Amino acid sequence: MNWQDIARETKINSQYLYPEKIPSSIKSRFTKSDALKRQFEFSPQELEVPGGNPDPIGDELKSQGGGIIHRYQNRILFTPTQACPINCRYCFRKNELNQGHKFLSPSLKRLKKYLSEHPEVDEVILTGGDPLILSDSKIKEILDTCLQSHIKYVRFHTRTPIAIPERLDQSFLELIRNYESKFKRIFFVLHTNHVDELTQPVLNKIKNLQNFNISLLTQTVLLKDVNDQPQALKELFELLVETGFTPYYLHHPDKVKGAMHFYLSEEEGMQIYKELRKICSGWAIPHYIVDSPHAYGKKLVINQLI
Repeated sequence: MNWQDIARETKINSQYLYPEKIPSSIKSRFTKSDALKRQFEFSPQELEVPGGNPDPIGDELKSQGGGIIHRYQNRILFTPTQACPINCRYCFRKNELNQGHKFLSPSLKRLKKYLSEHPEVDEVILTGGDPLILSDSKIKEILDTCLQSHIKYVRFHTRTPIAIPERLDQSFLELIRNYESKFKRIFFVLHTNHVDELTQPVLNKIKNLQNFNISLLTQTVLLKDVNDQPQALKELFELLVETGFTPYYLHHPDKVKGAMHFYLSEEEGMQIYKELRKICSGWAIPHYIVDSPHAYGKKLVINQLI
């Protein structure tokens, strides 16, 4: 079965306010992993724990339409799809994506025009949804649009290899090979939160990316009762380094409406990070960051430790 068939086979359970979408390969491991179950299965706490923001980092404030979000001077986010291979219960865009916000709806025509009007932008960050749930032909179309302008760097942010490792098939690898030298740099940022996500099939697939001249990074969200232990983070980050990836971001959880049961205070997070620094080598420790709810962007939480 190819990755498209797996994606089509994954059913959406719409009985909840925030629908479930879980590939069978992950759901079958829930009995052995609370970390997986808690991240992807509906919990009544989504409706019971109050607070949170439908737009916790101010996407709409910085939206330019057509799936473009311009928060930083030299780079833009582009959401080429609102689809994901799996629904994460803590997702900072769970309200926007669930309600189909129009400002996230992609337009390559709008992207091309916006880039032509903003020569200060030299990087396009593909986010979503998840860009790797798109076909290779659609990804190629996006990359060609970037090449037609002055873009030097392209960054993929993706959860797809965790949910459907088969997505990193030979066709996708050939696509990366064809474009790796056309930009100054391509960055591949894998989103993973716990070692239980990194099964052998996942590791086998992501290791193939080491064969290309691209930068392999990761991002992780600190989540209450999932990975909020220094040892759990150490195991994750060291395994990622062994696989050829550099841990890049450890996100403090956003205050998301419907996901506040994952939230912990910055003081708790800083203590976890402080303990992590004692037991984990510096080359395996990511930047610990928090996003502003007012669309100001990321700041280093570690500054408050010094």
